[in-house]
Amino acid sequence: MLLVERDNEIAALDGLLGETLAGSGGVAVVTGPVASGKTALLLELAERTAASGGVFLSATGSRAERALPLGLVSQLLYGADIPAGALDEVQSTLDGALAAVAYEVGPGETELEDLGGATGMHPGTLHRLSKVFFDLAAEGPLVIGVDDAHHADAASLLVLLHLAHRLRTAPIMLVFTQCSRPHARRTLFQAELLHQLGGVSVQLRALSEDGVRAVLVERFGENGRFLSADFHRISGGNPLLVRALADDHQSDSSAPAGEAFGRAVATCLFRCESTMRDAAHALAVLGDDAHLQVAADMLGIVAEAAADVLATLEEAGLLLDGRYRDESVRTAVLRAMTPERSAALHASAAAALRNRHATAGQIGRHLVAAGRNEEPWALETLRQAAEEALRDDDVVLAVECLRAALAMCDQCQTIVEIRSALMRAEWRINPAIAARHLPELYEAARVGRLDRRDLTSLVTHLMWQGRLEQAAEVLDDIGVYLAKHGVTPEPETLTVTLMVSQAFPELADRLLPSSLHSEPADLELANSPYLRAAASLAGALSGDFGQDVVEAAEGVLQSCRLDEDTLSALVVALVALIYADRGERALLWCRRLAEDAANRNAPMWTALLGTLQSVSHLRRGELNAAEKCARNALSLIPVQSWAAAAGLPLSAAVTALTALGRLEEAAELLSVPVPDVAFRTPSGLLYLQARGRHHLAAGRVQTALSDFLRCGELMRKWNLDAWNLVPWRVEAAAAILRLGRDQEARHLLEEQLTLTTRQDHRTRGRALSLLAVTVSDVRERARLLAQALDSLRSGGDWYEQLRAATDLGHTYEQMGDHAAARTEYSRVRLLAEMCGLSCNSGGGAEQEEKPAAEPQAGPTDNPALSALQAFLQPLPGAPLRVPVLPRATQGGDATAGPAPGQLTPSLRGPVEREPEPASAKQLTRAERRVVELAVDGHTNRQIASKLFITVSTVEQHLTRAYRKLRVNRRSDLTAHLLSDVAS
Repeated sequence: MLLVERDNEIAALDGLLGETLAGSGGVAVVTGPVASGKTALLLELAERTAASGGVFLSATGSRAERALPLGLVSQLLYGADIPAGALDEVQSTLDGALAAVAYEVGPGETELEDLGGATGMHPGTLHRLSKVFFDLAAEGPLVIGVDDAHHADAASLLVLLHLAHRLRTAPIMLVFTQCSRPHARRTLFQAELLHQLGGVSVQLRALSEDGVRAVLVERFGENGRFLSADFHRISGGNPLLVRALADDHQSDSSAPAGEAFGRAVATCLFRCESTMRDAAHALAVLGDDAHLQVAADMLGIVAEAAADVLATLEEAGLLLDGRYRDESVRTAVLRAMTPERSAALHASAAAALRNRHATAGQIGRHLVAAGRNEEPWALETLRQAAEEALRDDDVVLAVECLRAALAMCDQCQTIVEIRSALMRAEWRINPAIAARHLPELYEAARVGRLDRRDLTSLVTHLMWQGRLEQAAEVLDDIGVYLAKHGVTPEPETLTVTLMVSQAFPELADRLLPSSLHSEPADLELANSPYLRAAASLAGALSGDFGQDVVEAAEGVLQSCRLDEDTLSALVVALVALIYADRGERALLWCRRLAEDAANRNAPMWTALLGTLQSVSHLRRGELNAAEKCARNALSLIPVQSWAAAAGLPLSAAVTALTALGRLEEAAELLSVPVPDVAFRTPSGLLYLQARGRHHLAAGRVQTALSDFLRCGELMRKWNLDAWNLVPWRVEAAAAILRLGRDQEARHLLEEQLTLTTRQDHRTRGRALSLLAVTVSDVRERARLLAQALDSLRSGGDWYEQLRAATDLGHTYEQMGDHAAARTEYSRVRLLAEMCGLSCNSGGGAEQEEKPAAEPQAGPTDNPALSALQAFLQPLPGAPLRVPVLPRATQGGDATAGPAPGQLTPSLRGPVEREPEPASAKQLTRAERRVVELAVDGHTNRQIASKLFITVSTVEQHLTRAYRKLRVNRRSDLTAHLLSDVAS
């Protein structure tokens, strides 16, 4: 490797080499952090010695050979060019010395006062071995380089020290390299060489960022300049680590620290002394809990000694301010440890942190990693750590702590408590995983070993998994106990009972007390959030969309923070808002809570709230957003884990895909098995509705009708004929109309209109739009369609408005009122865009300005709109087209016959038109141009491109136009303004 930032060090050794070549020897000690380039410096010295005509002998100390007497001296002598006769004498001397020298352990570097006595080496032996080196020097200057001298055996050190005392009269240069070391930076051996003999001290430092840059430029050219900052930050300037990073970058530039870097870190640790290696391991295990005193406790040393060790590791480029300077370094250290070593250190870390009064969460992480722990405090600490983790939304840690606690617990009651807590925590991640605890907890409940909270949790999870009989049995047991002891049901008991009866309406008669059974909407609101939410939902499903119902739901949403105890209440409150047609408010809360759940690492919560967000989008006609949210929910939690609630995300996704015309994708989702228990829940009704719509769009009318009628059968059976949940009569009527049975459809629709309250604009609008198809009088048909469109606008569903506007546009067209038809078709194009259905006819203004005799047909190549049109068509097999009508001319409205394939019902008489806004002329010229393009179906970005202005300017013009025209929606702007444009 290129020697960088080593000029001063090389100059010092060059000066000593010059003195040696001149006949006077000397000693140099090169000290530096592990892997700082000491060996590279020796190699450079060897080359310079050879170039100067001298002889270079080298030996390397090894931890494995520290107990081998004279091992280092043997390396030097066997590497020397000794004549054959002299070699025999050297071998004889070594053999004699080895026989006399004690087999010893230890480097002999801390206590040298009696080194000779410790080794048992005779002075004569020292003299004879030294003479060999002097004889070699007589042939020419001799340089002896000892690498890693801190690992040398004591006997060899004694020989070299003996030699060093006699260098003034011989051309011999001794160079020792050793690592910087904690505790005793200047060992006695080093002190002897430097102070008594006047040796040269060379201290190596880590490379600066400029030094790292020089290395990288030499390796990669000028591109290396851009890598230097990151490489220096990760490596700390350690040359070995820099080179490893360069190797990794050359093989894979996307990840700066790879396998080579990991090996280099392991090499550094191997070459460190044991205390440094232990400290590196301890810090790696501690991670974010790394602290000087905790590390000292783990190492069994005082804080001052630990600080010395950490400072040495920092010099080596591994640490910065007592912690690993980069996570990749810590990762490499962890990988270099054996599993047994890691587990033992984690156990030690847990004990040290406990002694330092760390939090249960901090200790729990290490107890989990350590595995089974027999310490009496470990079990309770793990339970406390799980509670802390859940409060901090670290669900994974909570689950790990509870699993570890469960594995080491042997007390029955405590096992039940831990298992229940573990089930609740695992449910946040995946209900299928949590379900494995149900059999044990069910048995514990039957023998009375569950407390109130655990009992509620058990019933909830049994219900989710569709184990209805077990859930009902547990509730029956509670009821028997309460009746036997004359105890009034507590809110928690009422909550879980009401929860089960709402999720599975067939159980309501069996489970609900009389106070809750008849009129849940009139229930006095208790302190329980769920009871308040349930009351609001009952009111919404009974057709009461009043402010009391909405305020009750909003009150729950505003007062409850999302957690496992409030999740059910929040979900029910959201459903109440959704089905009370407060779509914007519901969507706002869904987004907030879904984001909260995602930030709190609860995939199940996120998926559940995301599904409700999908339903909210769906009821607003925002098809793409609805499909995306439903897909995200299913990607977070697979269908199998939804169990009894599987119909909820599937129905949202299938409904959106069907409306978008992506029937094959919807069919794939419908092929996923759904458990039978799902059809005992309201979510099963939604699934039947979605599946029926898909069958209808695919032309399987009779099959679709069966699904819709099945909805009605179940809802009547459950006494839950909530038309705003699933308007099965309207859905069935749409299918019956496709079969040509108009009178039967009319009967269902009139029945629905009789049941529907004035507040339910959505159901009323859908029923009116289909009822219009059954009447023969054109005036009545147009009137019904106009009423339907008004209701649907109030309901805020763009998709249903699109369907009604399409029918109304055809009605106007057949009457010859092309201006009115053009208004509706413009509305259709805009609504299609808002729903996510492309409605671009492919033509520009030139096509719109063609004569009336050549009206342009609507889009025929868009599968989504084609599917929508087929769904709207009341007669089987007749295609439905959305034409782009010509603009009105000065001589009057242009007229044209219907394009081939269009509906041609017999319509007679004029139709009343909506009033024009009196404020339309208040628009400026710029505002009017923007509004006209918006009315023609252009997006804001397209308008900006056509007018050469920014999107922001388009938005500002539209905002001012909304204010002047007193409208709130783009669709209202279209409907009102186009009448003014056409006139």
